[in-house]
Amino acid sequence: MALDTSTRNAFVKAARTRGWESVTRLEYGRYLVKSATSTATYVVTGTDRNGTDHTCSCTAAINGRMCWHRAAVVMARQRAEWLKAKRRAELAASAAQAAPVVTVPAQRAEAVLRFGGVEYRAEGRNLLGAIGNIAQQRAA
Repeated sequence: MALDTSTRNAFVKAARTRGWESVTRLEYGRYLVKSATSTATYVVTGTDRNGTDHTCSCTAAINGRMCWHRAAVVMARQRAEWLKAKRRAELAASAAQAAPVVTVPAQRAEAVLRFGGVEYRAEGRNLLGAIGNIAQQRAA
């Protein structure tokens, strides 16, 4: 999908100015973005991941053009998602490294179950197998 000139320029400006750093999340779908040229702060609202439903309180957006404030919010949200995924991957990797390796020698398992005062005993390759054998005994 080709971007129109206004949208492309907005994303270029947001990237050049590191606009994502000027975004403050107020709540879900509501952000404050500091102006790059003045002391003004603009409110950007919208929940779509691609920013298609985002609105901004700046003059450019009010006049129907794509503003860099909306582009900065899209970039900030995508960066936050990327950082979250990166942290999850790092935690999973460190957990995998920290997890002890337990080796269990091959042996048979024995299960003893009591149903209505009757005791059933069985062996199997593992506990589930032993319990399955008891179930077969009860069915017979």
